[in-house]
Amino acid sequence: MLRRILLSLKRNWLLFIVITLFTSSIIWLEIILSTNRSQTTLNEVSNHLTTMADLKAVQIQNWRSERLIDGQTIQTDVAFSDDIHILIQDRSDYQVIKKKLDRLRTILLDPNYSSILLIDGDGNEVLHVGEVDDKLRINVIDNIRVIDLTREIQISNLYRAPNGTVRMDMITPIFQRGDQYQPILAYLVYIITPDVVLYPLIQSQSTTYNTAETLLVRKENNEVVFLNELRYKNGTALELKLPLSETQVPAVMAVNGITGIVNGNDYRSIPVMASIVPVEGTDWKLIAKIDMKEIYIPIRQQIVSTVIVVIFLIIIGVTSVIYLWRRSSASVTKGLSDSEKLRKNLEEKYSTLFNQANDAILLVDETGRILEANAQAVKMYGYTHNELINLSVSDLRDDSLKHIVPTDLEKVKNGTVNFFETTQKRKNGKLFQVDISSRYLSIDGKGVFQSMVRDITEKKQAEENLRLSELALKKAQAVSHVGSWIWKLKENIVEWSDEMYSIYGLDKQNFNSDITEIIKTTTYGDDLERITRLNHEGIKSKTLFSYEYRIIRPDGSVRDIWAEVGEYSVDEHGEVVSLSGIAQDITDKKAAERELKKSENLLQRIYDLLPVGLWLTDENGRLIRSNKMVKEIWGKDILVSVDDFSVFHGRRLPSREEIKADDWASVHTIRDGVTIRDEMIEIDAYDGKAKTILNYSTPILDEDGKLEGAIVLNLDISELKKAEEQLSAQLDELRRWNLATLGRENRIRELKMEINKLLVEIGREPIYQSVVDDDHE
Repeated sequence: MLRRILLSLKRNWLLFIVITLFTSSIIWLEIILSTNRSQTTLNEVSNHLTTMADLKAVQIQNWRSERLIDGQTIQTDVAFSDDIHILIQDRSDYQVIKKKLDRLRTILLDPNYSSILLIDGDGNEVLHVGEVDDKLRINVIDNIRVIDLTREIQISNLYRAPNGTVRMDMITPIFQRGDQYQPILAYLVYIITPDVVLYPLIQSQSTTYNTAETLLVRKENNEVVFLNELRYKNGTALELKLPLSETQVPAVMAVNGITGIVNGNDYRSIPVMASIVPVEGTDWKLIAKIDMKEIYIPIRQQIVSTVIVVIFLIIIGVTSVIYLWRRSSASVTKGLSDSEKLRKNLEEKYSTLFNQANDAILLVDETGRILEANAQAVKMYGYTHNELINLSVSDLRDDSLKHIVPTDLEKVKNGTVNFFETTQKRKNGKLFQVDISSRYLSIDGKGVFQSMVRDITEKKQAEENLRLSELALKKAQAVSHVGSWIWKLKENIVEWSDEMYSIYGLDKQNFNSDITEIIKTTTYGDDLERITRLNHEGIKSKTLFSYEYRIIRPDGSVRDIWAEVGEYSVDEHGEVVSLSGIAQDITDKKAAERELKKSENLLQRIYDLLPVGLWLTDENGRLIRSNKMVKEIWGKDILVSVDDFSVFHGRRLPSREEIKADDWASVHTIRDGVTIRDEMIEIDAYDGKAKTILNYSTPILDEDGKLEGAIVLNLDISELKKAEEQLSAQLDELRRWNLATLGRENRIRELKMEINKLLVEIGREPIYQSVVDDDHE
């Protein structure tokens, strides 16, 4: 049996080689495609993890910012600080205590806080609102000492309270008169319960991966501490700790300064892919992870599908090759007559190819006379076939180039030139550019030239257009200060566009393209270590990234640069061989941003110092911004859309007509473009008080008169209204008294006049001189 197989292989060795090559090609092709698909899946997962981690980090930062805003709001409340001043001096003032307790209970409506404590400078408790089990940390006095130096709000790290719950503290200094430059009166300690808002915020997932999990960790001594409750373990917050020696754990990688995408084993010793992001303003590290087992499920499914397809293709391919081989073998046995037919068929095919070729083909003898021309040549030159074969190649050349035709023929004959460009002429005299590929052949013992002529007029025009485009690109890069670059990793060299030399202030002729030397000699200050690290991490993970850095030019000037990696090139092993991108000189932009930030800060200070509540809306009427006075008037900072205006409660005065959600002044301004002034309204504020305000609303228009939004002003006239009411009551009382006394005075005058009259009649002088004139009248 084996001998028969070997004999069959010996007879059909070529068939065996063809089948082997065909099978190997299919297998290698599918392996490459499967590898690419697997890498694509891994890249998609890493991108998803990066997005998850970045989103959670931003959410945590916003959560911390909201806490600081809570502290800053009460910190700048002048009335609150004045009451605290009174309370610190007289801690038995029941009215002040009740008022402050009510205020603090209002703050406790926020689920983030379990208790709020007011303490003095020695850490003694003055007021306590909230859960009775909440106690001050022993080391809270250390935070107070730091606040005394920095005069800033302090947020403690997570800690476990004596009652076993996880807590955080926010300690807010209360300044005299709400002014941070005045002495500190006392300190408000907000006890934060992270398991109500922060922990659910961390664990909430918007992903289709079943094993996705988000962790929060920090470094303590030689251990990494897990700060939140974990998905697969209970009671882990501040309790689960791992030694830093377990370097394969993403949590350990995170506290050791590693960021971005990593692979390792999580706290369950299960392989995972994770994205590490630091939480700004804290020593916390956020980790978003997915089990590798779940990641590889679609990859394994793809591999199974690939194997099935490969087997199917191999079966079809082998069957087809064997079938074709047998047919070919049968045709060979037909004899020499078939070979003759084949030769004739080849001649017919050559004739067909000759006449149907896309390029013009000319057969030329050694004297330059045209022997034969195909249909494309007839079309290209505009002659008939008979006209062409009666011409020489010199007749087709530009008149100024005819003298070099013999030289060109000789070079082709000697083999020194086979390809050249020249200018030719059509029958109508129009000149055009051509590429000529010519060879010297021997046919029936005679030498002939076979020349293939291609019209390159459009190609030349495209090259000219490309040259103009490159010139325009250089000009555009010069105007926008944007240069392009290619970094070849194996050679460790960089190729620059002309604008890159201009940005760096370097001479192109004397340029050293060693990238290490360029970065070392041109990077300014401590930016060198950072960009070196970013380049290494980006190339290692093959992720597109960008960063800003500073350079110092040879003339000593420092410039701000923004660089971005736009594309990687890899070899057959998937290793990065080069990367390319752009760099832009943003010095002027950075300077403008700094000036803009100054202006914005000044505008914000003016905005917050306005003695009226100020709202801004967008073009749809949504309240998008407000100043501090809005919260002082309404008892709450309210930014909602028009659909949610039912949160506002007010009545127009003096009619006391209830204002509906779609009847507020800003709604009319947005809807009708009208300005509304001096609208007197009685509002129900969220601090439980009824207040009287003057409401104003006016549209914001762009330069074309298109509505962009509205400005809404609230002027609190509650005190003025009360004063007016008191004055009105006093005036009414004065009028009543005046009416009561007016009749009495008239009667007294009449009596005086009668007495004077009687005295005159008895011959005596009048005694009431003030009414003498009235007597005469």
